[in-house]
Amino acid sequence: MNIQNLETNISYHELAHTCSFELLTLFGTDISNIPTIRLDTLLFNSETVYTFEVRNGYIKSIISSGNLDYIRNEKLKSMLTSFEGEVVDGLEEFDVVKSLIINRLWPAIDGKISSSNRILADGEYKDFPKGSYISDYHWFFENRLIEDILSNVDSWRIDGINDEKALLVFFNELLQIIDEEIDSNTKS
Repeated sequence: MNIQNLETNISYHELAHTCSFELLTLFGTDISNIPTIRLDTLLFNSETVYTFEVRNGYIKSIISSGNLDYIRNEKLKSMLTSFEGEVVDGLEEFDVVKSLIINRLWPAIDGKISSSNRILADGEYKDFPKGSYISDYHWFFENRLIEDILSNVDSWRIDGINDEKALLVFFNELLQIIDEEIDSNTKS
């Protein structure tokens, strides 16, 4: 379950990166022929951060109960004891991404870029009311502050994606070692 959820998060964060990158390439260019709904969709995707909720109750139970001593495989013991730290390391960048979006991006664009229209453009919220004003994307793409905020958001997101991928490798290696241990114990 952790592996599937993490893979889903990675794919969402990669989409957010792709959309952020596309937005960044539009600064200093003529955006007159780009439909507003396209820009709303790109911005909505780039400002979205998905949260990975790790399921580690069983691992915590093994460690706190003292049953870790019954595991003979040293690598498995080591990985189980470092599990929580690996998860924290793999996800901490997204706290910065979320903070940059909430504390810097949204206040900077409020009243200029319609939140309602961005939410509606996503397509998931089909019944969401249309915004009362049209977003000023010319202002947006001429604004140095917005460009810098988006650059910071995306650079932190890239680091976060790399850390999520490293966490995925850790999860897969842990699962493989557990499978090997189960196989060796059932054969003996």
